[in-house]
Amino acid sequence: MLLSDSKRVVFVRDATGLVRSLTWFDGLWMGLAYFSIPIAAFLIFGLGSFLFPGSDMVILVCVIGLLFDLPVMLAYSMFGAAMPRSGGDYVYVSRTISPSLGFAASVTFFLYGLTFAGGQNAYFTVTLGIAPYLAAIGSTNGNPALVALSQTLLQPVPLMVVGSLMLIALFVFVMIPTAVLHKLMLWLFIIAFIGYPILYVAALAVSSHAQFVSAFNTYASQAGINTSYDGIIAQAQAAGATIAVPSFAATIAALPLAYATLGVPQSGVYIGGEIKRATRQIPIALLSCLFIIAISTAIMGYFTYGVFGYNFISATAYYGFSGASGYPLPGSPYPDYFLAILYPNQIFNWFMLVSVVSWELLVMALVGLVATRLLFAWAFDRVVPTAMSDISDKFGTPLKAGIVTTIACFVFLALTVYNFLTSYVSLIMAQTSLYLLAMISAIVFPYLKKDMFNRSPPMVTRRVAGVPIMSILGLLGAIALAINFYWLFAAPAVSGVSPFSALVVVATYLICIGAYYAVKQIRKKQGIDIGLAFNEIPPE
Repeated sequence: MLLSDSKRVVFVRDATGLVRSLTWFDGLWMGLAYFSIPIAAFLIFGLGSFLFPGSDMVILVCVIGLLFDLPVMLAYSMFGAAMPRSGGDYVYVSRTISPSLGFAASVTFFLYGLTFAGGQNAYFTVTLGIAPYLAAIGSTNGNPALVALSQTLLQPVPLMVVGSLMLIALFVFVMIPTAVLHKLMLWLFIIAFIGYPILYVAALAVSSHAQFVSAFNTYASQAGINTSYDGIIAQAQAAGATIAVPSFAATIAALPLAYATLGVPQSGVYIGGEIKRATRQIPIALLSCLFIIAISTAIMGYFTYGVFGYNFISATAYYGFSGASGYPLPGSPYPDYFLAILYPNQIFNWFMLVSVVSWELLVMALVGLVATRLLFAWAFDRVVPTAMSDISDKFGTPLKAGIVTTIACFVFLALTVYNFLTSYVSLIMAQTSLYLLAMISAIVFPYLKKDMFNRSPPMVTRRVAGVPIMSILGLLGAIALAINFYWLFAAPAVSGVSPFSALVVVATYLICIGAYYAVKQIRKKQGIDIGLAFNEIPPE
């Protein structure tokens, strides 16, 4: 549809300058990177077993998580088909409910769900990936230098150095042409996926519980650790561990953990303006991603519990994460550590470490792409300085937006390393509030934006008993997210939501809403009514 002259002046230019060189695969790897299969598995089957005794993590993620996320992903798929533009839910909410609310929600997500996540995941690369694996390889192969190095890397300065290298990679990813990025991500994804989940599952599938018990006892004896498989379970119980029989009630109570790791892997919608045949390929990417996550986690969980033992996982998780005195193992009780005990082969474990780092590099690329496209979308609507929508002549990417994103991630990395953010930022609340607004937008979109809805592809406009399917999915998704909201406050140990962190999110919303109207007045004095931009989706 051609824009009128009055509307053309609202947008920065008649065309975005972004190139549709990406495919459904890019939406797929972005969603899987959001989940980050190894890091999520370490948290779910490691820390999660301590935080939620008696929970069955397989049922949690693969059944409950899937049921909760499915309507949300279907609604996002319909929005991605109806408005195939870069910017994702900023475009959806601002065009459907309110420009100011769409801007405020997406800025909050940009700050606490993206750039904070970028800095935090650069930190996690070391604390949940590199350091535990070095400790595992060193302790299982009699190399105390590697164990010592793993401890050194957990100090602030080494954490900042390694984290900074990850963020430099983030900047490179957002700078290079998207066609080159597509090829690079393909190879990274292959390496990452071969390690986790494929080799992880294969290694456990050809093993048995008895083999792990024997391997653990041999390891403990050779390493001079005064314990055994049965002994460490008894020691943990003596230290206060409660090994509860898995129950549905305990599993439901662990919902915040499923959401903290699974979330809503809809990241592909943010690059909607760069995906070929987006109206078809975005839904394929989003739904494929959700089912791959559910199935891979189910298989990993089945063998994790079967080989290592549910009681062992529960006991060591309590012993290692509760702060109880006497924990005898040199490594944290994550599944990768136990895998290294079962298979101490150095080549195997070094490759598994490379797989973990590859997953985290995919996370860096994901954060960079989503954050820069949000900056680009705001600038294209003239809500933030238009320089953020500039496209590099050399690379064909929003280079200036990439610089701003990388600097913000560096700030959050430093704040995370020096433990400033523990009580002040709630990533989960920021992203949940945005997703909830997107679901409310899906409910009302067919009614408030009838012309736009009727022009959408057939998959979007379908009805059941006269009611748009999009509205039904939006309602189901909103209910699921509202339940998640409840559990965010019910389980602050996992969600990180505190009264103060909630206040930070609310204050950010209010400040951004005020900023939007201030910018609107400034643009009005310049002869530009930015409100007109939100009557249509942005141009290609």
